[in-house]
Amino acid sequence: MNNTPLGNRFHIGIFGKCNSGKSSLMNAITNQNIAIISEKKGTTTDPVFKAMEIPKIGPSMLIDTPGIDDNEEHVGIMRANKSFNILNYVDAAILILKNSYNISKYEKAILEKIKIKNIPLIIVINEFNLNQCNATYKNTENYNIVKVNAKTKKNINILIDAMSQHFKTEKEPPILSDLLKPMDIILLVIVMDKAYPKARLILPQQQLINDILRAGAICYVCRLSEYEEFIKNLKTLPKLIITDSQIFSEIFSKTPQNILVTSFSILLARQKGILKDAMHGVKTLNNISSEDSILILESCTHKKKACDVGSIKIPKWIKNYTKRSPNFKFLTGVDFEENIKKYKLVVHCGGCMTTANRIKNRFKICKQNNVAITNYGILIAYIKGVLEKSTEFLNKL
Repeated sequence: MNNTPLGNRFHIGIFGKCNSGKSSLMNAITNQNIAIISEKKGTTTDPVFKAMEIPKIGPSMLIDTPGIDDNEEHVGIMRANKSFNILNYVDAAILILKNSYNISKYEKAILEKIKIKNIPLIIVINEFNLNQCNATYKNTENYNIVKVNAKTKKNINILIDAMSQHFKTEKEPPILSDLLKPMDIILLVIVMDKAYPKARLILPQQQLINDILRAGAICYVCRLSEYEEFIKNLKTLPKLIITDSQIFSEIFSKTPQNILVTSFSILLARQKGILKDAMHGVKTLNNISSEDSILILESCTHKKKACDVGSIKIPKWIKNYTKRSPNFKFLTGVDFEENIKKYKLVVHCGGCMTTANRIKNRFKICKQNNVAITNYGILIAYIKGVLEKSTEFLNKL
């Protein structure tokens, strides 16, 4: 469970008004003192994350959120907005109600968003005295309701059972294994530059190797510097070569034409369900002007170096391709700027460290605002003129 990547966990958000018992519920479910508890309104100022294993769901991520009615001067609304933003990538939600027989406008607002996003929901009624809890909250008849005492942990096991039954997880789509046959030979060619982490493969490479081996296929791994010699010495040529998008030109120039080639980022786009949209969005590059703005969006944080793909190489490649100098903005982390109409194009990272829901939601927001969106690998393949060749494997494997 501890080794499961963040992007592969089932995310469950806990929502409610200030002092409704969200943090107490988080602690009760995890059986740990993870979140700070206080009678003071607005104690939870940022989302609190905790990984755990839930029966029938598996590796999960619980998220304790700020109060949706936080109206403290200057910062309260920003904290409340963080809670609503969490809805953009959770797989399920818990709304906690307490000491009121009427749902407030804040709870109605988040219920409406949960309904629109089609997020599975359990409503938790948090009462100190369950024996006297006869609440029949209006407009909640169609939801699963569990009554608990978060402080004493009474009925918490009933809630966990309800989560196990109601929050159904979809089987994670394979990266490549569904297209492979046992004993197929796959070659991974990796770039180990200054940005490459020490003493480990990066996450997409780890996940892909595991996926290939589960299909019963054979996986070779080499660096770009050894690639040409390695491919010459292979007695049986690989069916597919997978590499970093940034070295497409070198790989295609050194690879026999009968061998299929693709990239880690393209495979991730396929797995996350956004490949078609990303391939459509990248064509906007042909209409970029110097007055346009482009958003480069990364999901994870890392120290930027001179060889960084997102902040250094992609802007340079776009300028060279378009012969224009558009304005670039860089956004890193979990938040997504929904007011994106000012951008002509959004270029998303491969998304190995985030959930498919979060990426799909970002693509959906862009589509609703008529903003083109693609990802790193698709953009690089398009600029280098090999997008069609690097997606051939979908029909030929």
